[in-house]
Amino acid sequence: MTCVIKFYLYEKDLGSGNKGRIAFLQGVICDTIYFTHKLMQSRSRTIVAHKAGCRLDVSALQITWLGMHAFSTILRRKQTRFLPLVEWLDAELRDDRFRRVRRRLEAVVDPHLSPAFARMSF
Repeated sequence: MTCVIKFYLYEKDLGSGNKGRIAFLQGVICDTIYFTHKLMQSRSRTIVAHKAGCRLDVSALQITWLGMHAFSTILRRKQTRFLPLVEWLDAELRDDRFRRVRRRLEAVVDPHLSPAFARMSF
């Protein structure tokens, strides 16, 4: 969530007016999620992580769904500014490739079960 809030703040400072802006921001979102997964993999394979018994049991598909859900949740709060991105993210989240992941992780992102997310302000 922190990463998504930073994305919002950086994008806000960049301003609008560029016709290719939405495609660029979609790429930034996908790259951010991909990098996050690779970073998690890398960190879980260190000697320190191995000695501590850490392992990564989250798939790339789960990370992608969670990341897209986080972006959708935060950007929805500023929907007028990010409506095309929110619509794209929502369509991606409904895609069939995420069907199993969505069912398994819905409770993780349910705002009623995690009220801390609802209290975040920016």
